[in-house]
Amino acid sequence: MSYVEKNYAVNSGSFGRIYVIKRTLQRRLLDWVTADTVSAVDNIAHGLTGAVIGYCGFRQRGGSDAGRAALWTCVAAAEFPDIDVVLGFFGRDTFFRFHRSFTHSAVMLPVWAALIAWTFWELSDRKNFRLLWWAAVAGLASHLVLDWLTNYGTELFWPLSTARLALSWVFIVDVYVWGILLVGMVAAIWTQREWVARTALGVVGAYFLFCGVSRAHALG
Repeated sequence: MSYVEKNYAVNSGSFGRIYVIKRTLQRRLLDWVTADTVSAVDNIAHGLTGAVIGYCGFRQRGGSDAGRAALWTCVAAAEFPDIDVVLGFFGRDTFFRFHRSFTHSAVMLPVWAALIAWTFWELSDRKNFRLLWWAAVAGLASHLVLDWLTNYGTELFWPLSTARLALSWVFIVDVYVWGILLVGMVAAIWTQREWVARTALGVVGAYFLFCGVSRAHALG
């Protein structure tokens, strides 16, 4: 931590100290940022989120087979946008230029949802396409929201706009989010209760809001 940051943290109170500590950790983590590491840490949070959302009602609806298919549809959809990791084969610069663009577009979300739902619809003997589509929409939406909260920037309105939107509330690596989601997923699997999964998502949402408020207070 530099002298300027230490002085800023002291003068800004507890919120300032939290923000500066998070910024220092981010810079250290950037030392190992590559296409492989970014996709790996992204997938942990996205996969856990997809699983928790899957237990918010999709797994419990449509019967045993359809519900199971809806759960896996949700998880796959939550991971799907990062399929652009294949761009890493064309080099680091290409990956970071096009990562979080066309596969991360809210405009394209209905199309990707239909593709994912159709895939699992075929794999599940064509059971309840509507349920699978909504599960895919929920999983994809969770991915876009989580990426929007970070500081990397996401082309949410591609191809209408290539502007990279970012709230910069959290970094791509946040072990607190992992922990909350992991506990929520295990509890949801154990109890099979929708409210358990929804509570976990609520706690994560509250944590994100805390991070956003901390950042706004520290900067302003």
